[in-house]
Amino acid sequence: MIRAFITASFLLVSAIAGAQPTALCDQIANSAASQAMEAQPPLGYRVAAGERLYFHSAPFSSCATETFVIPGDHLTGYKSFDGWWLVSYTHPKTGDLTEGWVKESRLVYSGTMGLTN
Repeated sequence: MIRAFITASFLLVSAIAGAQPTALCDQIANSAASQAMEAQPPLGYRVAAGERLYFHSAPFSSCATETFVIPGDHLTGYKSFDGWWLVSYTHPKTGDLTEGWVKESRLVYSGTMGLTN
């Protein structure tokens, strides 16, 4: 139901205002992050077999970015929302950190990432 509302809102606002997709994705991301279930402690995942898994700036298919991970890469999940996870990925060679939303159906649970106080 929440996803349907977000989708309808995205399409309606886009049609009426001619708004930039980036601004709308930011609004969706903020709304989803405030409603998402937080994982405490964060959860470990790996990317399931298949094609590249693209990061999204918001949990909505139209908010895809050009950044991706490949099967077997390890991700840390922080929040879940309507079939999506807000995750981070640390590149093993460069140490670069990437964060974004990915589809839950492409993740395989691998364990917790640490304990909280």
